[in-house]
Amino acid sequence: MTPQLLDRVSLQRDEDVRPVEAMLRTAEITTALAEALFRLLERHPDYDFGAPGAVVHFLESMDRADYEQLLLDSFKRQPTTHTTWMLHRLMNACSGAHYARLK
Repeated sequence: MTPQLLDRVSLQRDEDVRPVEAMLRTAEITTALAEALFRLLERHPDYDFGAPGAVVHFLESMDRADYEQLLLDSFKRQPTTHTTWMLHRLMNACSGAHYARLK
């Protein structure tokens, strides 16, 4: 599944996310794919992606600096329960000046 296809995914039922999760098991993380996943979270703010779920685990596996910036960009565009929770997870793992930058 390409980032362009992810932009067309509509999540109406629990099983609608399964093809996305299956793709993430073998996908190589790229900035374009991560951006598409954040847009998916933004388009479906009330969807239950899990706690944290495959999408969050995949995003958290990318380079930390890239992940932080993409998460902050997403949060500024369209904060959701999931991205708020992800930001809190990130902040809990930080200290000092790094923590202040995320605030």
